[in-house]
Amino acid sequence: MDETIGCPTCGSWNCTKSHSLGVVVGPPKTPEEFERAIQEMERRKAQPSADPIDHPPHYKTASGLETIDVIEAFELNFRLGNAIKYILRAGKKGDRIEDLKKARWYLDREIENVNKQL
Repeated sequence: MDETIGCPTCGSWNCTKSHSLGVVVGPPKTPEEFERAIQEMERRKAQPSADPIDHPPHYKTASGLETIDVIEAFELNFRLGNAIKYILRAGKKGDRIEDLKKARWYLDREIENVNKQL
């Protein structure tokens, strides 16, 4: 991505949020950079945005399989379903280590629950 184009998520020239994907952004310095920035913003507006509620991209594989499909197919309970969810999305929505720690937390809860039933 051209460094003169704003943040891919919020469009800000000065975005410092993690969603900027580490892209260094700044205002255009030349008329050509400004024109490219305008064209890129128009291109982004024309693209359909991902639905964050129904079929979010961080829960979907390239082939279209979604995390919820796996959870439902195996009839997993809440704790196991969440563990799978965090494992499958690890690094796609936020911090990979954080997602894996969340998965471990749900697995530990499931193990505690199973041990109580023994």
